[in-house]
Amino acid sequence: MQHHENHDRFAAVFPVALIISAVFVALGLLLEGPLTALHGLKDIVTRPDLLITDYVQTSGLGATLLNAGLVTAVAATVLKLSRDPFNGYSVVTIGMMTGFSFFGKNILTIWPFIAGGWLYAKVTRRSFSDYATVSLMSASLAPLVSYLAMGNGSHNLLLGLAVGLLIGFVMPAICPYTYRIQNGMNLYNAGFAAGLLAMMIVPILKASGHDPQTVLHWSEGYNLWLFGIIAALSICLILAGLFLGKEPARHVLKDYRHLLGTTGRAPSDYFRMFGPCPTFVNMGINGLFCLAFLAAIGGDLNGPTAGAIITVIGFSTYGKHLRNMLPVMLGVLLASLVLHFSVRDPALQIAVFFVTALSPISGHLAGLS
Repeated sequence: MQHHENHDRFAAVFPVALIISAVFVALGLLLEGPLTALHGLKDIVTRPDLLITDYVQTSGLGATLLNAGLVTAVAATVLKLSRDPFNGYSVVTIGMMTGFSFFGKNILTIWPFIAGGWLYAKVTRRSFSDYATVSLMSASLAPLVSYLAMGNGSHNLLLGLAVGLLIGFVMPAICPYTYRIQNGMNLYNAGFAAGLLAMMIVPILKASGHDPQTVLHWSEGYNLWLFGIIAALSICLILAGLFLGKEPARHVLKDYRHLLGTTGRAPSDYFRMFGPCPTFVNMGINGLFCLAFLAAIGGDLNGPTAGAIITVIGFSTYGKHLRNMLPVMLGVLLASLVLHFSVRDPALQIAVFFVTALSPISGHLAGLS
């Protein structure tokens, strides 16, 4: 009975992900026309996309949305075909894949990491469902594959694919250890593991004669379109949480208030803890709050910031809520004042959202349960 209840609770994850994917693809094809969007997509997959590469700036909004839709569909389908049980972390994984597909992750460069995770499962004689999420998460190092395959001067496609395969293979072994190090206080555990791995790989590349350089492609003037897309998604989530469930709206809001009382320390699967409706409300409110926060500091809505907000929405199923996010976000603004950074600095605009990975620390110190 419990298994059936959980299955029903998460049954909508896959079709909803495909609907969002279809909407992104449709918008991408319609905004600038199919030919322009497809040409932009070709540009996305054939250029090195070291951070910060805003696909909206380099290839157009239509191509960016098309890439996001395709990556979202691949992520959801990989989880489905692997038979990994859908849960709150599945939404996190899909959200991360969608968010980063706006800047630095594309429909081509994600495949070596997926293959590496599948190969690790075969070597260890385990089901790929045990490693599907971490395989997708390991694609956070997709810019490295694009650099080696497309932008290091030699355009060595095989080298890029091989490195991506290797990273996808070792990440399932690394992630359990990095989780023990941070003990659930960093929600981006796979990102933490990928960062440690990158710290070892980059010196090897430099010793081999490569010299990867950071870049800054940063678009302006797309606030209206991207605000409308993310706001519509957020509002739909809130309305779905309040009115599409079996519980009356007042009960959903009561459960949402209980959700706000959690630390967010991983694992905090809000789908399992509170059910889908309060979690949808949390996702939508966090999305609208991030939009308002960015507007308040005069920031730009573009590939990197829209992607960062989408990752926050995804992690709103797994540890993030207003009470534990707000202090760390304000901390970034305080640091900018102390260190004399402009709040419009691109690095700060991204950091103010990605720092919410440490929201559980805020929740823990605030005495939340």
